[in-house]
Amino acid sequence: MWKRFFIPLLLLAALVFGTLRFLSWREGVRQHEQRVHERNIDGGSPLQRVYAADYLLRTDSDNERLRFIRAESLIALFRYRDGRQELRGLLERRTPQTDRAANLIVESYFQEAESVIHRADTTQFNLAINEVLELMDGVEANRQFLSKTGNELRLTNIDGRRFDALVRIHSVGLDDRRVGLARAQIAGLNETIERLSIEVAELTRKVNAYGDELVATCEKALKLDPVNARAMELLFMYRLRQRRFDQAREMAGRIAALEELSADSASRVANELLDLEARYGQVVTEQDMDLAARLLERPQFKDQDEVNFIVARTALALSRNDPAKAEQFALPYLKHDPLYSRLRVLWAIARIQQGDVDSAVRYLGQYSERQRDARTLYALGMAYLAQGRSHNITLGHESLRQSLETEPNFLPARLALIESRIRRGFTFEAADDILIADRINPLHPRVKAAKAMLAVQTLDLGTLASLLESQITDESSMTGDMVTLAAVMVLDDVIRARALAQALSASHPHHALALVAIAWCEQEAKNRPLVASAVLRTLIQAVEADPMQRVKPLNVPAFALLKMGAIAPISDTTEVVRQIRLSHFQPRPLEAAARLVKSALDHWPQDDGLIRTAAELNLWLQQPEAARVRLTQRRPGTDIRKTPLDHAIEAWAAKDWPRVITLLAERPAQEQEGDSTFQRLDLALAISNQSDKAITDSLTRLLTAHPWAEEALLTAVADALGRNQPDRAYALLGVADVINPKVAHLSRGRMNLALGRASEALQSSELIVNDVNLDSELRRWAMEIRARAHIALEQDAIAAGMFDQLGAAMKAHGTDLKMRSVDVYLLLGKKYAAAEVLSQLLATPELSPWLRDQLLARGLLVMNPSRLRASVEAVLVRETNDLLLLAYQAKTAAEEDVFVAENMLKSLLIRRPGSPRTLFIQASVVRRFQPDQARAIYEKLSAYPGSVGQAARDAIMEMEQPAAPSSRDSSPANEEGSPQ
Repeated sequence: MWKRFFIPLLLLAALVFGTLRFLSWREGVRQHEQRVHERNIDGGSPLQRVYAADYLLRTDSDNERLRFIRAESLIALFRYRDGRQELRGLLERRTPQTDRAANLIVESYFQEAESVIHRADTTQFNLAINEVLELMDGVEANRQFLSKTGNELRLTNIDGRRFDALVRIHSVGLDDRRVGLARAQIAGLNETIERLSIEVAELTRKVNAYGDELVATCEKALKLDPVNARAMELLFMYRLRQRRFDQAREMAGRIAALEELSADSASRVANELLDLEARYGQVVTEQDMDLAARLLERPQFKDQDEVNFIVARTALALSRNDPAKAEQFALPYLKHDPLYSRLRVLWAIARIQQGDVDSAVRYLGQYSERQRDARTLYALGMAYLAQGRSHNITLGHESLRQSLETEPNFLPARLALIESRIRRGFTFEAADDILIADRINPLHPRVKAAKAMLAVQTLDLGTLASLLESQITDESSMTGDMVTLAAVMVLDDVIRARALAQALSASHPHHALALVAIAWCEQEAKNRPLVASAVLRTLIQAVEADPMQRVKPLNVPAFALLKMGAIAPISDTTEVVRQIRLSHFQPRPLEAAARLVKSALDHWPQDDGLIRTAAELNLWLQQPEAARVRLTQRRPGTDIRKTPLDHAIEAWAAKDWPRVITLLAERPAQEQEGDSTFQRLDLALAISNQSDKAITDSLTRLLTAHPWAEEALLTAVADALGRNQPDRAYALLGVADVINPKVAHLSRGRMNLALGRASEALQSSELIVNDVNLDSELRRWAMEIRARAHIALEQDAIAAGMFDQLGAAMKAHGTDLKMRSVDVYLLLGKKYAAAEVLSQLLATPELSPWLRDQLLARGLLVMNPSRLRASVEAVLVRETNDLLLLAYQAKTAAEEDVFVAENMLKSLLIRRPGSPRTLFIQASVVRRFQPDQARAIYEKLSAYPGSVGQAARDAIMEMEQPAAPSSRDSSPANEEGSPQ
């Protein structure tokens, strides 16, 4: 019978045993899961911690620690709302975790706001603003739980962060609207301009209002705790957004000086300092790098591996030109998180700087379009450009353009695109981008360099003048080397100009003149003189910026020839030659350069470079005696430093032609200094030998290398005419026609004027004017030929109005050109018309002292003393402290009352002791009545260097000569072309 129950009992036993084994296995699994989740709850990833918390809360639903960990992990996974929902349950229970939960809720609002600000879409910007406003309302609502603790400093810090978020989100929109406004202004979209202007004004008001609250809150926090790093950091960030970079750097220095500082805070501040160019268009200075190093290179941060800290260390290494170290910092973290944008960009740039461009392209190119933010696109564009191949350059431009579509104010990308396009001749495409870059930061060295390159390449002389004037404000910011550089550019000596520009850049980093000169060196020979002349005129006004340092104006032209004498046919070849070389209104480039160097030598009388350049210009202007005088002024001991050019100029000045031949023959092939001048010496030698073939060959070589060597061409033409060989003169002009027709037209026009052929001269000038831009040096040079031709053709009204019309068209130095119409009236003998134009020009506001001096000097020639004095006093009403006007007031007063004038001058000397102009006027006023006092003043002035001392010595010699009749109408000598 037992057999009948055995099988069921056996099955029952097996079932029990199996159940027990299953329950045991299940308990083991549960215990294993329990151990895993208990381990993950403390050391797992945020996702693992969420799973662990969910599991453990099944058996311990009231565990506050687990709920807090779950909320914290959800927030770390960007599930802000879920995390806050969990935390609100803790708040409702009023548990000991209440304060901690409230803190984390507030922190989650700030983290979510940070995310919204970072990804703010400018096309839906108002939604982003509303979202941040709601989040900050959430901060304010939960602040009540924290206020019960009575920790005022903590609450103040929260308020500061709240205002900071509001400032930042509105600043994002403001930056975008400003870029849109700039684009609309470029395109001339008036309706868009009006709409965006209103939006910019409203956003600016809000940013300023929230900013004021932020500053007040942070200052309150710092009163409660003077070493509050968080408040300092918020102020630092706000000063950056206000573009008060010096104040921001000062605050960063205070943060770096703190003894206790978190790695998180240090990395945020350091990253901002090292990212100034990308975010704010500012150059990262040595001071910024030093501050970043002080923040990051602390002993307690030795093993810090948080991503923002790694980014900052990588950026610092790149800023220090250490790409290998930057790669060493970045690579380990990129293996862990390859999608971290800023770090992968820094790594790619490090590879590019180390020459491994292809790997950077492959690395950056593997990311999808969604993963390519503005910085990634920028780095990819730079990598493509570095490859140098035509197709890759196109891809590089496209990547940079896409980067700018994402972040229009990303200056490094815009500058890279501009510079690449300019280098490749795409000037039209670069122009709009330069306007935007200039609005971002007009003082950025690369922006100025790009403007200089584009202005030189497009012959935009107005922009060139603005660039130079913005930096060379007066003679105090000038040096003799700058003047030498400008003169060398006029001599078209590229090698020497490049060396001088590099030296100037080394001593004055990012100097506008150096930038222009370096861009000039890369231009075609036919464009260089047009730029050089614009540079020259700007420097003249800078060197001669203070008229009170001179005894008289330097460039009032002398018109000794009256109208008929100037245009009548001349049979005397000597007079024809003189007319070709000296008859002009506008100083030609070499003559203006000579005047600039002469003025500069008043300031730097012992400057070897200036003295040599003055002698060199004398050579070009056929003034050997002046060259000899200049060479004797060199300091003792300079003989040992003489260059082959020095010896060549000395030999030419002494007419030692055998020595010139030897020096030309012995000149090493690699010797480049004064290359154009050596070629000019070769022409002078050919002319001295009277060899027609040698003259033609030498002139051809000179014009081929320097197509605008008009003075050399005129010298050869004048020599042919002087030998009564007009056919030979026309043949030489034919040589120029083949090389540079425009310089041939200019020279032919001057020659025809001298020969009395006005119609032919007018035709030559028209061939130039019809083919050039209104705002060009060529039109200036052709204008004096046209004016004189119209005078010769009895078309006085046309001649008188020509410079005035050109002045209205020119972007740079327009008033200077209008002044030339006065000179035409002077030539025509129309003093009343000249006086009317002068009265109008003198009333022009904001005239430079240099230009006002020239106008007033002409006024002395043509205006009644009482009328000129009235004009001067009318201007003095608004410019009461202008010393030049006061000097002319005294000079005109002397015509009516010498004693009144003398008292005015004494008062002026109290305000400006030792002023050469005032002393010279004083001497001229008392000379008739108190010659001994006048002589004493002249003797005092004779000790001055340069032209001041020479003018005083000339006055003493004049006093020793018998008196000669004089007239107010006589013109002062023309000193424009004299470099003596």
